[in-house]
Amino acid sequence: MTASRLFSQDPPVPRLGRERVRALLTPRSVVLVGASDRSEWSVMTFGAFAQFGYEGRLHLVNRRGASAHGRSTVTSCTDIGEPVDLAILLVSNEATADALKDAADAGIHAAVLLGSGFAEAGQDGQTAQRQLAELARDLDMAIVGPNGHGFANLVDRAPGWTAFAPDPVLTGPVALLGQSGSVTLTMADFAAKHAIGISHMIGTGNEVNLDLLDFMDCLVEDERVRVLAVFAESIRDPGFFREIAARTAELAKPIVILKVGASELAARLALTHTGALVGNDDVIDRAMAAAGVIRVSSLEELIFTAGLLAHTGPLPEGGLGLAGMSGGINDVVADRAAALGIPMPEFADSTKAHIRAHMAQFATVQNPFDLTGGASMNQDRQIEPLLAIGRDPGVALLAYSGLPFAPSRPGPVSEYYRWIAEGLRGVGRRGVLLLNMVGTIDPRQHALLEAAGVPHTVPGVEYGLQAISHAMWWSGWLREDRPGDLAAGPPQAPPDAVGVWPEARALTFLQEHGLPVVPWRLVADGAQAVAAAEQIGFPVAVKVAADGVIHKSELGGVALGLRTGAEVLDAFERVTRAAHASGAEVRGVVVAAMREGGVELIAGVVRDPQWGPALAVGLGGTQAEALRDRSVRTLPVTEREAGRMLAELRGYPLLCGFRGLAAADLGLVSATLARFGRLASAQGPSLRSMEINPLYVAGDRVEILDAVLVWADAEAPQAG
Repeated sequence: MTASRLFSQDPPVPRLGRERVRALLTPRSVVLVGASDRSEWSVMTFGAFAQFGYEGRLHLVNRRGASAHGRSTVTSCTDIGEPVDLAILLVSNEATADALKDAADAGIHAAVLLGSGFAEAGQDGQTAQRQLAELARDLDMAIVGPNGHGFANLVDRAPGWTAFAPDPVLTGPVALLGQSGSVTLTMADFAAKHAIGISHMIGTGNEVNLDLLDFMDCLVEDERVRVLAVFAESIRDPGFFREIAARTAELAKPIVILKVGASELAARLALTHTGALVGNDDVIDRAMAAAGVIRVSSLEELIFTAGLLAHTGPLPEGGLGLAGMSGGINDVVADRAAALGIPMPEFADSTKAHIRAHMAQFATVQNPFDLTGGASMNQDRQIEPLLAIGRDPGVALLAYSGLPFAPSRPGPVSEYYRWIAEGLRGVGRRGVLLLNMVGTIDPRQHALLEAAGVPHTVPGVEYGLQAISHAMWWSGWLREDRPGDLAAGPPQAPPDAVGVWPEARALTFLQEHGLPVVPWRLVADGAQAVAAAEQIGFPVAVKVAADGVIHKSELGGVALGLRTGAEVLDAFERVTRAAHASGAEVRGVVVAAMREGGVELIAGVVRDPQWGPALAVGLGGTQAEALRDRSVRTLPVTEREAGRMLAELRGYPLLCGFRGLAAADLGLVSATLARFGRLASAQGPSLRSMEINPLYVAGDRVEILDAVLVWADAEAPQAG
């Protein structure tokens, strides 16, 4: 991964359109430019056409006219003499421009570029790539690459692949897409070794004018593709990504993505605690979850999850029902399922009765169910329990576990697998075989599994359960009723939305928009401070109000728990003196009602430059950054989702009446958070961050005790 890609803020590339991409992926004729027996790349690329069974026309260009790969060549694309759909360029960087012009002169408007040394190679390479993009635009050329391996369209047997490929590759419904050609190849190889069929493998490389999203947009409309498995280093057009995700949801086709390249949003948003709590990766993670995209953390998890979902599709509501002949493995499954949040419901009475009718009397009927070794050679004791579990009303997915291997030769073991398969097939696509550990399934083993009728095999309990967890989450997401756009319409930022709005101005703004704020006064001198405290009622807090000062406590600008006028007068002098010493311009102090007991939360909105605003909620006050107990969502957020955010906090028991604390009105807290999020969204891109810290919660009292707003042009604070 290159730094230029990870931190790029370039605008999204112009879209060439779905039809251009579809035509590129299905060329009827191809020319290999730079064909040579002396080039390993040429040998591999030429070999891919035979390997993938290409039935179109293949032409070879060698500038010297030398024969290559046992065939004659021409010296220019213009010498081919017939229409060509795709050019694969295996030439040096210096020769790329001339080769593209030659292809365009021959009427070719799509190309795969292998060459490296462009944007990934520093400033000079970035300049070269910009020039390449301009040339492609002038020539009306759709380009895959450079610095990638192109594509292989297995379902149409059309390769534009410039590297070796796994042999054999099983054709199937999973499309593999990556911004790294070598990672895409790794994904394809791993899928082949675990009997997961793929429809396409695409390595987009540096993405001159076709990027990952262009191919995702095209492939989601292909009825032969059931899952998009994606490796992404960057997503330069989040809006288009969300559009594609919405379309996949309509078609019930999941996107499974390994998104790498986490970077801290805090570097840009360090003016508030929220900026330190929320990283860019948090925002991306929640944006993807909101769009129904399954995000994984490893290539293995990516492939196994995609393979499982390609088999099952959306699952009904319910949990995992599991049977196997190893009590030990069942224990492992039960432990890991609990850790991953996979429900394993108790079987219904009718399920238990059916199982007992076909099992030895000593068998304990529970989920997971141990068939015991005594059932291993008894057909009824294999098939009937699986059929019963699969029909159980609480079971969404049926799995058989406990086998350490796939069959490697015909015989009694294959017959055993046939019995298992019959039981699994009783639930259609909701049945899978879960092997004990990860291991290669070679073509012979796959053939035996197919002959036995095993519907789908997941090698390994750990990766298998991760995949099941993702499948259940995605299926549940599809079933949810999602409200329409909750945004407040066009941006409504106030005309004086400039710089940092400290506490007094922020509290006024929030109060004017219907959010609950603690009683407070802004005063200019000590006498006014005492009068304000008497009006509000003791105890009170006194906090300095100074331009540019946000973290007041760090410079001695806060005094808490004041119970007399004398204490207030003394606090006024201390906090203003401390602020003056820091060089800040003091405007007075805020006197506010002091709240004790209860729970303090932090609620903040930060705006990611690409993915938009995100709401973070966590334990507040001085604990905010120290404990990092927070939950994050991209906006908008409903009251129900705000409630889920609260439930995700490790400190959630404190809100539920822990050890004598008054149980919070969680509905009121959730409503306040949702309203706060809507207000922040309404400000549009001119808002950088909006923070409440703390939000005081005690029973049915929910009050904002302190707040700050930061607008997009804000400079660093003077102190704190």
